[in-house]
Amino acid sequence: MTWVSDDDFAAEIARLGVTASAKQMENWRLAGLAPQRRQIPDKYRGSRVLHASTEAIQYLAVERALQTTNRLDFAGFAAWAIGLDVDERYWRPHVDKGDRLITKAGNSLRRIMAYPRDGPTLGDRFVASRIVGGIIGKMRRRLEGDELANVVNIGVDIVTGDFEHFSHEPVSEAKFTSQSSAMKALGFLEGINDHVYGQSIGFQTTIEGSLSDLTAAIPHGNEDAISIGEILAARDDLRNGLKTAFCLYHGISWIYGPQAFGLRLGAYIAEHRMLDLIAVATIPFARLRRASNDLMASLEIAKMARDAERLWIMSNVIRDMRDSDENLREMFSPSRLKMTLTDTAEQNNLLKELAGYHAATPDVRPWAYWLRHAKRTMKPGLLVMSFGAPETLLLPDLLAGVNADPNLSSSAGTAST
Repeated sequence: MTWVSDDDFAAEIARLGVTASAKQMENWRLAGLAPQRRQIPDKYRGSRVLHASTEAIQYLAVERALQTTNRLDFAGFAAWAIGLDVDERYWRPHVDKGDRLITKAGNSLRRIMAYPRDGPTLGDRFVASRIVGGIIGKMRRRLEGDELANVVNIGVDIVTGDFEHFSHEPVSEAKFTSQSSAMKALGFLEGINDHVYGQSIGFQTTIEGSLSDLTAAIPHGNEDAISIGEILAARDDLRNGLKTAFCLYHGISWIYGPQAFGLRLGAYIAEHRMLDLIAVATIPFARLRRASNDLMASLEIAKMARDAERLWIMSNVIRDMRDSDENLREMFSPSRLKMTLTDTAEQNNLLKELAGYHAATPDVRPWAYWLRHAKRTMKPGLLVMSFGAPETLLLPDLLAGVNADPNLSSSAGTAST
């Protein structure tokens, strides 16, 4: 950890725009929402205070979190989800409870499945119950009854540790397979043909292996304890993976359509259920790291999230320029932009046209775009994803960050796990 002087700390607080009083920041620090300070004795002059280099940014995170939900426990967990160092009491109960829920569900389902029974499957009974709402409700609207029952049964196999692979034969009298119903439930099927420079996300080739790995990560009661280092890495991977889905989807959906690349559900979860998923899935994902050798490295996932955010911001910049200048509407039409994302020569032509177009350089402020997307309410997921965005970006930097990645298929598909 690096340390800064009182003057440097005050300058950073002013630069970040933290509006809390010194007394309020002191209360947050004493509540475990910021790192402790160091008191360094000075010979003949009393002592001086040193601040952790992250202290100012943590106050900004707490301030923004409290503007979303005015509770310290929420602010503490949100700050932890962002990747900041807070007292363990703000995050440990959430991730432990999430792990217990997953373990309890697995044990309960294993007991149920241990008794041979004729008649309807659990999936059939679930469909008959007409339970709706949230993410399950979104899946129900995509699927016919038999397809939803099949997906629920796949979920049961995953939680009980019995899933090995899809059945690629048509299910019963229906025309769908286990793989196609799972793809459709998760929203991947609609975007299966979307591509950038010939590369697709590749969910159809990675989903079976990902679910098989996930099955191996479900606890059975005899696993070694997960270390704090593994928990922190899993938290960061989940946050960055969801941020990638959100930014890619909202960056390209106005070009490719509302089902672009099958990322719509992932973008929804990132915006509306980010903290819930981090609470429930952090320890299981840490186990998944142990069980699978196919996951991307954490640094690669983090880079992918940064690149996706730049693409999303660039998309916003283009739309703003297009809306403010009639001459740019044809240049930046969805059909033209889609061509640039499928043909390198078209992209170079567009960049040349853009370079020759004399217009005021747009003021690129990422935080402003996050606020605009939030509209009236900064949802917890948006708060977590927006934090750490660069204060300003130059247009050339953005352009350099949105070139097609030749590894799109393998990287995005693996991170989707």
